[in-house]
Amino acid sequence: MRTYVYSDEKLHGLFAVIVNRLSDDAGHAEMIQSILKDICVHFRFGCGFIYEVNHTGHFDLREYYSSYDNAECLPNSMLLEDHLSGAEIARLKEGRTAIIQLTHDESMETNNLTRLFSANSILLTPVLADGDKLVGLVAMIDRRHQILLDSASIKAAQTVLKLVGNHVRLRSYQMRLEYAHQSLVSVMDHMGIDIYVNDFDTHEILYLNRSMAAPYGGLEKMMGRKCWEVLYDDKTGECDFCPRTKLIDEEGKPTKNIYSWDYRRPFDGSWFRVLCAAFRWVDGRMAQVVSSVDITANKRNEETINRLANYDNLTQLPNRRKLTNVIEDTIRDFYRIDNAEAWIIFFDLDNFKDVNDTYGHQAGDELLEQIGWTLNESPLTKGCGYRFGGDEFAVFKPNVDRIQVNRILDFLLGTFDKQWLLKDDEAVSCQASFGIARFPNDAQSAEILIRQADLAMYKAKEAGKGQAVFTSGEFYQRRS
Repeated sequence: MRTYVYSDEKLHGLFAVIVNRLSDDAGHAEMIQSILKDICVHFRFGCGFIYEVNHTGHFDLREYYSSYDNAECLPNSMLLEDHLSGAEIARLKEGRTAIIQLTHDESMETNNLTRLFSANSILLTPVLADGDKLVGLVAMIDRRHQILLDSASIKAAQTVLKLVGNHVRLRSYQMRLEYAHQSLVSVMDHMGIDIYVNDFDTHEILYLNRSMAAPYGGLEKMMGRKCWEVLYDDKTGECDFCPRTKLIDEEGKPTKNIYSWDYRRPFDGSWFRVLCAAFRWVDGRMAQVVSSVDITANKRNEETINRLANYDNLTQLPNRRKLTNVIEDTIRDFYRIDNAEAWIIFFDLDNFKDVNDTYGHQAGDELLEQIGWTLNESPLTKGCGYRFGGDEFAVFKPNVDRIQVNRILDFLLGTFDKQWLLKDDEAVSCQASFGIARFPNDAQSAEILIRQADLAMYKAKEAGKGQAVFTSGEFYQRRS
């Protein structure tokens, strides 16, 4: 057993060396090892080491110095709860230095720590952060013999280890900050939402995640540039739809308002739901955060649902529901326009049942398809033909006069006077009866206007096949 006493001059020199080295290159592993060596040599310990806690709560061996060959006995990683009692860990969290076998103390604490590090003498200083959070251990041990220091040397050794512990604490803060930063970046990059932040006044992009940057060439292509310059090829200044004024109050301070709109990206047709809000950036300047979610699939689903709800699958014509809505919208608009009028031509196939009975239902479907194709392709009826249901159809024409209606009737009557050629080269004859009503003279609502045209059509049927009748009872004679 040896007792050591050190001079103030040598101790001051050690302090100066440690402070200078930590200041010059505080993060260099070899530099830390050299400091551990100097401390151990000064206080005659055979080994010195530093452990730091990781995100799982395990203590990992970061740096060590050893003057003998069995330094590998130090565990590379450990969980303190597996080796020390709760009381021992609590004392460490109080910041108490563990001084083992500097006297003849044979307590359980001595046995646990000496067993853990296979040491005869230990001087260990806990490193705390945020009050009582244990983030590291700085220690000197000796496995060859017991080392006795006088009280002044113990205090000096404690001070030196705490000085190194301050470096460990700073490094722990930096690591946690970097870990938090990387975690935040990872979350932002994988949350399924595109996000960017730009300066409220200059529009300079201050931040964006990778999913936002990818379609535009990556982060390097966008950071620091103006948002409108990057996102739009045809913009030379602030976008006319920029919601900035909607995000601040009368004093120019950010409100809690969130402005939202749907945007279709021009180069690939993708749809996005965009949300925008104003806030203070980290340096105090006003900024706006813009986030967007890809809703292309939703838009396509909406289009599919809309088509199923408003279009006939067989003829590809708009259906009865769509016809009613279009008439209602037209009437609503026409109430604000003087002398506005609209016409509906309602027609029903005269002998469609005979087609089904003679040629089969598949032939009947083919006939309905051809009627739909004809209404969609003719310049006179394109965009205004509807399948009302079964073998009933309609043509609704706003903003036309009687002369134009006559042209449409000539076309329709002439079309049904001819035979229809089906896929199997089967020629089928099928005429139609027509009823014509006009807004506003005959009705001022969609429901009544359709009913009036339907009643006129039945008058045409009663008069024979291939007839067209107005609500006034006038029969239309096709011009050759």
